[in-house]
Amino acid sequence: MTWPSRNPRHLSRQRVFITGAGSGTVACATAVDLTDHEAVRTMATGMHARGDAMDVVMNVAGISVRGSVTGLRYRHWRLVVEVDLMGPIHVIDEFVPPMTEAGRGGHLVNVSSAAGLIGLPWHAAYSAGKFGLRGVSEVLRFDLRRYGIGVSLVCPGAVDTPLTGTVEIVGVDPDDPAISRLRARFRRHAASPERVANAMTDSQPGPAARTRPRWAA
Repeated sequence: MTWPSRNPRHLSRQRVFITGAGSGTVACATAVDLTDHEAVRTMATGMHARGDAMDVVMNVAGISVRGSVTGLRYRHWRLVVEVDLMGPIHVIDEFVPPMTEAGRGGHLVNVSSAAGLIGLPWHAAYSAGKFGLRGVSEVLRFDLRRYGIGVSLVCPGAVDTPLTGTVEIVGVDPDDPAISRLRARFRRHAASPERVANAMTDSQPGPAARTRPRWAA
């Protein structure tokens, strides 16, 4: 398994979890800013130099900024689209072509959101990225079929990830007790990340799921 992330401490925890559980081997864990195409290219070049093309690529990273159109500023729109849409596109651009050239098939998994399926109040910037990723995924499902590469789009609802504690709500004090109560209520009803991850991995069909695949997540 190859695991890029922007957070070195998160990488370290995940490496320990994966290897400690005896469920896999982490060949490479690299901290990278997915909004930086050159950085993603450098990462991909290094990974491909260590071995062959990936069998499964998963775009999971994301952020969220919420607010009304009168509260959101251009920097909010740009940041969310850069991470939630252009980040996955950078990964696709660097990792999927080698998969087509390898000729083994494989699978691409893009994590969008329920906000990529329906419009929700104060989610305009977030939905811009997630609807875009949905569109890319639906097109690639057709374009990559000839190479035996499947494409899955995951659109979860409430999931209790660290994003719940870092989401920026423009014009709202994050320390307001009412906001803390809303976050606590959300977490009570949200699915665990482990449950969602298991559903994602269990649902991937094709040869990559029947072998010992090289993953980039």
